[in-house]
Amino acid sequence: MRRGILVALAVVLVPLLVLTSCADGISQEQYDSAVAERDTAQAQITQLEDDIADLESQLEAVTTARDAARDQIADLQTQIDNLSVSTPTPSAEEAWDRAQQRHHTIMQEIPFLDELETIAPWIRFPDKPDWLDSTELCSAILSDDPTAYDAVCIVTTDTQQMLVRLVDYGTMTTMICQGGSVDYEITVSRDPDGKIIQEMMRAGDSWITLDWIDTGIEEILMADVNGILFEAPWSEDPAQALVMFSDLAAWLDTTGMSGGLIKAQDQPLVIIALGELRQPPFAALSIDWIEVLQRAVSDFMEGVPQTCM
Repeated sequence: MRRGILVALAVVLVPLLVLTSCADGISQEQYDSAVAERDTAQAQITQLEDDIADLESQLEAVTTARDAARDQIADLQTQIDNLSVSTPTPSAEEAWDRAQQRHHTIMQEIPFLDELETIAPWIRFPDKPDWLDSTELCSAILSDDPTAYDAVCIVTTDTQQMLVRLVDYGTMTTMICQGGSVDYEITVSRDPDGKIIQEMMRAGDSWITLDWIDTGIEEILMADVNGILFEAPWSEDPAQALVMFSDLAAWLDTTGMSGGLIKAQDQPLVIIALGELRQPPFAALSIDWIEVLQRAVSDFMEGVPQTCM
């Protein structure tokens, strides 16, 4: 193409050169016009040569970028192939068992567990569903920073699908569930020593807030269910704690909120997701009696599986 342009321009220039050689036979005006046309054509040739060089440079850059992109795609595909070979398929049954073990680790520390389960039977860990072997899990860790854990899990059954995200920043843990009968969100806030100071949960249009407040004289538990308040002295003594749970159960009956906010049909999917997301190295539990009681209150108010978080 470049050669063809130059040849065409040469055809224009030859008559101009002839005119130059025969300048004596033409007027000065014609001569000056021919020279101007020649100079213009020469300038156009120079500009075209620059444009062609620029296009060739751009083409070379595009080709280099394309080849680099192809190499990156090939590397990513290799990584995916390696992962598909080396990473085992998540098991819903194993995830369930891990969540159940976390629940058991906490609840077995409660000396009045039988009485508590009589008062609030919904805090018992549910029976294992018979459809676990047909359940598919897809999970990924989004952040593995030492100060933060962020992971997601999608649980798919024959009739339901739920996405669960768990974010843990040490002093704050949040679980978000989408795809169930309603959307759920639980946020647990702790002080620098790890003690729970507040817990908030939302389930559709309903919500619960739990606050452990130190007045300087005593510590109290304040519960807020859809704007209805409950307040009781908080005690680490098992006998007094059992009285508090009894009062809490009676109060929940008056609000119509007994049984926890997590609906029965959604509970197994949440449990499976938490069991998958709380694998080692994030599965370790190191809790004292105070947190055992606090987690029991959370399950009492919200329904299992706060103990699995």
